[in-house]
Amino acid sequence: MLAVLAVVVPALALAALAARRSPALMAPPPTSLTGDTLELHRVLSTREGLFPGFDLVARVLADSVPVSRLAVELHPIRDPERPDLLVYWAPGRGDSTLPVDATLLGALDGTRPRRLPLPPAALATDGTLILYSPASGRALAVASLPIQGLLRGAQP
Repeated sequence: MLAVLAVVVPALALAALAARRSPALMAPPPTSLTGDTLELHRVLSTREGLFPGFDLVARVLADSVPVSRLAVELHPIRDPERPDLLVYWAPGRGDSTLPVDATLLGALDGTRPRRLPLPPAALATDGTLILYSPASGRALAVASLPIQGLLRGAQP
């Protein structure tokens, strides 16, 4: 019996490995979330140290005068070392909780710069950028984004 099992079990294991499906690959997020293709060239603001504890440069970009589209470009200098870091925008002043009316802008990972489009509501009100970790269920960093002041300074 042991001799039969010694031959059959490895043969079954090899057959199972050969018959298994390839792992499912995740599709890239839609460009509406990544925003990497946005053609916004006017830099309204550049800030380092926007989020305490995260070494990154943040730029607020606009399309034209009058401004009709805005984006925030986040360029991590060092990898944030959080595989689940999400960037949200919320109107008004934020705190360490994720508001119900927050808008998901995209994910932040590695050191690749990310250009994330801001929602149309950002043209009408100041807001807050929130780095949120779903794994820990809390905001890791919150930064004020005074869009109205930047737009007043961008008027011709």
